[in-house]
Amino acid sequence: MFISCDEEGDGLFNGLITDSHCNDDEALYECWDGSCASSIDDCPDQLNEIAIFYTNNSFQPIANFQFTVTGVDIVSADGGDSDAAGFTVSASDSGIVIGFSSWSVMNQGGGVLLILNFFGDPSELCLRDLIFSNTIGQQLYAYQVGCNHIIIEYEEGL
Repeated sequence: MFISCDEEGDGLFNGLITDSHCNDDEALYECWDGSCASSIDDCPDQLNEIAIFYTNNSFQPIANFQFTVTGVDIVSADGGDSDAAGFTVSASDSGIVIGFSSWSVMNQGGGVLLILNFFGDPSELCLRDLIFSNTIGQQLYAYQVGCNHIIIEYEEGL
């Protein structure tokens, strides 16, 4: 419970607020971050995260990857198997995510490639322009199932 004086200062309990600190005529809604807005549409976007999964069926180690994230605004990319393998991962404002290591690889199998942190509607997030390569720079065939699971094969159709 918040206790506040009204704008005119007519008394301690005249502006008693029971549900929210957003009580003036212009700010009737309390947003997820505690800020006030006139409607939910005026609230700041909430930071979301999603796991990007991968399955490596290529019999080749993954040494590098790159893809573009569309539909949302990327804040960061980290964690998952790429982090555990010692990869350097970077995410740009334009949605390009790149991961590489000069000494480590991700072997056959799968799991969580990384975690994407972003602003926007999670249902709008999609991956494009998938590029995965092995230790000698040979590109591996990659495609997606849904918008957050990547399958890697040695050649197309295998």
